Amino acid sequence: MSFSERTNGWSGADQGGGGAYLTGGRLENVLITDCRIGSYSGRGCGLWLEGEGTVADRCVITRCFDSSPNENDRFGAVYIIRKGEMRNSLVCNNRVKGCAGVYLGPLEGDLHAPTIDPGSMVNCTVVSNAAHDAQSKGFCGGVHVGTGTVVAKVVNCVIANNVNEKVALDEKANNFSGNESGVSHCAAPVAIGSDAVSGDLGFVDAEGFDWHLKVQSPCRNRGLKETWMSS
Repeated sequence: MSFSERTNGWSGADQGGGGAYLTGGRLENVLITDCRIGSYSGRGCGLWLEGEGTVADRCVITRCFDSSPNENDRFGAVYIIRKGEMRNSLVCNNRVKGCAGVYLGPLEGDLHAPTIDPGSMVNCTVVSNAAHDAQSKGFCGGVHVGTGTVVAKVVNCVIANNVNEKVALDEKANNFSGNESGVSHCAAPVAIGSDAVSGDLGFVDAEGFDWHLKVQSPCRNRGLKETWMSS
């Protein structure tokens, strides 16, 4: 199944989910491509995940973008909040003004942020995304974790080759921004969180957008096994 060339263009504080907007249930084996948000302060050009038990599994979100000329911020090809979860998925080649890859809520500056549970991301690859104006609030091209009482969980993820087009940032700042206390067993060019893998991650052909791992990649057999992975 695929969702292609969809647009969420309405104006409002919760605008988002250009390709798919989920507040319950599961989305599995879906390609979301060339979707966009068109106005206001949008979130999730490709995918919005919200709510406990809301899961996207084995999905690909690619070539999604924001198309509004206004100065409001847009956040992520994927936006995850209130215990939504993304698993075993690829987020690549998206272009968004703020954090271009994945934004795990709540939004910075939201008055209710301390009481809003964030989302989680497990066994995902976030690569080759570009933020075209992420300087103003310290966002990045790859993954941003918002602040709150409960910290978002980011586990067993590969986060690399993301960029900020407007400002030259260091390798870590290009790929990750925000609160990294809930990040573990992830791989990036510069270490993020605990039990990290860093350096050359051993992609088969990064320039050719083949993000599979070589046999000798240091990422292999370095992840954290969770109970649901055995089913």
